[in-house]
Amino acid sequence: MLDFSNTTVRLLLVHRVGNKFENQGVRLSTDFTDTQNDGLQQALIKLFFNPFKNPEYFQFSEDAGLENHPMYKYTTDIFARPGQNLIKTSEFIAGLLYDVSDHPSIKSGDLCIALFGHVGSDGRHSEALGIYKIEHLDEFLQFSQEPTQYGIQVVEGIGLDKIDKACLILNQDMDTGYKICSYDRSGKLNDAAYWKDDFLGLSPRKDDFHFTQQAVNLTRDFVTQQLNEEYDISRADQIALLNKSAEYFKSQDHFNEEEFAQSVFQDPGVIDSFSRYVDQNIKENDFSFSEDFDINERAVKKNSKVFKSVLKLDKNFHVYIHGNRQMIERGTDADGRKFYKLYYDTEQ
Repeated sequence: MLDFSNTTVRLLLVHRVGNKFENQGVRLSTDFTDTQNDGLQQALIKLFFNPFKNPEYFQFSEDAGLENHPMYKYTTDIFARPGQNLIKTSEFIAGLLYDVSDHPSIKSGDLCIALFGHVGSDGRHSEALGIYKIEHLDEFLQFSQEPTQYGIQVVEGIGLDKIDKACLILNQDMDTGYKICSYDRSGKLNDAAYWKDDFLGLSPRKDDFHFTQQAVNLTRDFVTQQLNEEYDISRADQIALLNKSAEYFKSQDHFNEEEFAQSVFQDPGVIDSFSRYVDQNIKENDFSFSEDFDINERAVKKNSKVFKSVLKLDKNFHVYIHGNRQMIERGTDADGRKFYKLYYDTEQ
């Protein structure tokens, strides 16, 4: 969780970044925006930190070396001397965003670049650099007192919960690419790619949240895809294994690959198959996976839908399997029709 109870907006710049595909260009500010008003400070903090209520952490990608990463370089320059470097460096950031805004669906918008003081994360406090893009304006009614009545007009403005795209770079862990939060309201594939990948150049931060999420997804893929290819396992048995996996992640504080495989899969052949599947993903898909880490409760909750426990039979039945696998039996009758037999003690 982020702690911004004592955070202030120290410096703020706003640029206008258009769509490069339509040659809309960039309009740059040459001076900081005045944010000294207390009421304005509170409104800006609400606007800029609202996207990060449940943050997932990233870092600048090290694939080509951090020294060759433009956003890493710009961030480091700003943190080194914010008062001197922020205006000029923010122009480079706006230019970079414009260069990657070359898809016709990407909207123009206001680019806000802010330097924050005293932002907390996991007990550590530091400066932070915020980068925000606002693409949509809301309509508001504004009343004005006149001599004999109130006037009313429609004005456009930014709702305090309407940031479209956001990035918060904490001045922590510089050597490994900083500690970063990213947000994209649209959720569209093209938007997500150009903001998080093309512009910011982020990769998941290798922490307990990331490792928990990877382990959950890897287990799901193994049970529903790989295991079925090797053993022709029934959907009911798949669900039983997913339920056991879910129970492990929810009940345990620590993940150990060997212990997990023994607890969930039990069969030596399946355990060996899981180990080979993990190794294959690491080698072929550049999959980051740790054999030993603390289970992150937030990551388990976020990915809980991975462990689906619904058995769908044609369009007639949905069977929810939550407990003892021995209480459901699969078979085929004399006419070749498939069936499931359910055992129970009480009916509710």
